Amino acid sequence: MNSFLKSFIKYNLLTIFGVIVVFFSILFYDPVIAEEKIDSPISIKSYNFDAVVDRDHTYDISETLMIDIHGKSNEYSLYIPKGNYRVKDINVEGAKFSVKNAEYDYNINLTSLQELGLGEHKIKLTYKIYTYVDKSEKADIFYMNVLPSTFSTPIDNIKISVLFPKNFPFENMQFFAGQFGVQDVSNKVNASINNNELIMSGTNIPQNFSIILKSDLPENYWRGELDYSWLKYLICGFSLISILIMLILWLNGGKDPKVTSESDFSYKDMIPPAEANYLLNGNIGIHDLISMIIYLGSKGFLKITEYKPKKYQLTALKNPDTEPRYIRSLYNKLFDSVYEGTPIKMKDFLKKFKNLDELLSQSVKSIYASKDMVSITEKSKFYRLMSIILISIVNAIIVSICFVGRYIFIDYVTVITILTLTLISTLLIIMGLDNFYRPNKLVNILVLLIGAIIFILATAYVSLDIYRTFNNLRVLALYIIITLLSLFMIYIMKARTAQNARLTSKVTALKNEIIHLDEEKFKNNDMSKSDYFYELVPYAYAFLLTGKWGTKFKDADIGGAYWFESYKGAHEMKFNNKNENSIEFSKNIDNFGRTLQNEYISLMDKRINK
Repeated sequence: MNSFLKSFIKYNLLTIFGVIVVFFSILFYDPVIAEEKIDSPISIKSYNFDAVVDRDHTYDISETLMIDIHGKSNEYSLYIPKGNYRVKDINVEGAKFSVKNAEYDYNINLTSLQELGLGEHKIKLTYKIYTYVDKSEKADIFYMNVLPSTFSTPIDNIKISVLFPKNFPFENMQFFAGQFGVQDVSNKVNASINNNELIMSGTNIPQNFSIILKSDLPENYWRGELDYSWLKYLICGFSLISILIMLILWLNGGKDPKVTSESDFSYKDMIPPAEANYLLNGNIGIHDLISMIIYLGSKGFLKITEYKPKKYQLTALKNPDTEPRYIRSLYNKLFDSVYEGTPIKMKDFLKKFKNLDELLSQSVKSIYASKDMVSITEKSKFYRLMSIILISIVNAIIVSICFVGRYIFIDYVTVITILTLTLISTLLIIMGLDNFYRPNKLVNILVLLIGAIIFILATAYVSLDIYRTFNNLRVLALYIIITLLSLFMIYIMKARTAQNARLTSKVTALKNEIIHLDEEKFKNNDMSKSDYFYELVPYAYAFLLTGKWGTKFKDADIGGAYWFESYKGAHEMKFNNKNENSIEFSKNIDNFGRTLQNEYISLMDKRINK
């Protein structure tokens, strides 16, 4: 044990000794630990600061430096600190210079030191400060940095002279001096006041030494200083002009033509459901193709059978010779090479859906592609886009105005971000609203919700920016009201042609009929309630109102549909209870449409992933 203990102490003492040797070796060798004095090629012999303060809160400033160049140096920088003021008329005498606008300072880069040569040289920097009005309501503020902390070399002698207006109140005058201006010292600097002139002097000033003057003055001492509060009227002006422009665009070409409203309609004159839905929403998709299959069934041209749960087959009954050409073509392609009375399974006719959808889309769109039939005119499309761009630009301008109103430089990244977010969110909102009643309603709601959230966030940011800049609730309220009105104007700015508007009026009357069934119509209508219910089922499905339509006839004895047979209807139950006929049938139609859409999407996904 003693032997082990002695060995352990011996080796640990050697380790400690080695660490000590290495530590002191690094201490004397490594320049990071051992202080190394680096001489600057430039030293400052004297620094003279002269300023004249005017009642309009402007400062005329000159800084005269005597520099000694005693080594090789290509350039040297002077700095003007930034603050609640604007700096103008920067000039340098005695050397060539360039000005760089940095984050916290103006960098005055002297670029001709080699041309000056070795020895002492006089450099004079002059500029003027225009101070912005302060936000304090209790007192005016005087603040001046007479010796910036940015000199990286000591200064042999300083002399500071600040001439104030007559009767300037010096009672509250303070100066802060020291390293970076954070100490109240007097051992380096002497100060005195003589006839409204503050004179300060000192010797052997160390590097990064700073002197700051500060005083609280009576309220409204400064007169005529820079005040950007009037910019709030620009915000009001741009907002009002933007909504006025949108109103002019809407009246010029974004407003639907005035047509006589169709309070009544003749079902026999109604267009097919795919066309009716296209008139209302401007889109054609798989949902409309399914509505046409239901339409062909209600007309007696085919039969829909659910032979297993969520497994359907279509049976051709007779050719739709009385229907428009594109419907006959649709029917023929659906039952291509199939004899009448022969059913086709769901997996077989779903394979044809892509081509059938393209055929239906092209056919319907071509019908309403002429200038007198389009659902939204090119002019109103252009006006709508202009309005979206306009509301985005106005938001960007307002954010820029707020930067200027707070006396800071415009952050163009923020400005562009607000413009982009407003543009994208408005497009998403309009897209979601336009397609709100289309199939894939959840997707459309999601698009609308995302757009609304982004739009609200962008509007909230601009609103907070307005309030913290100008602290004016009236301007804020006006901006919010006009922003919401602008969004509404953009939404309604989708003019139809006169002919399209007349047809749309009829379709709207039909849709209202499905929503608000008028029992009096049956008294003057040749159709029975059963025929009336089944004839309008394809339109109810197209308008996503199947459930509402079924509920309207819950107390009517409509009987069964010979062209649609559900799995329950074929195998488990008979329609003996009249209170279940229409509701049960409507659910079966919805299940049929939903199943076909889901199966078609699944089929397309498998094709894409192959």
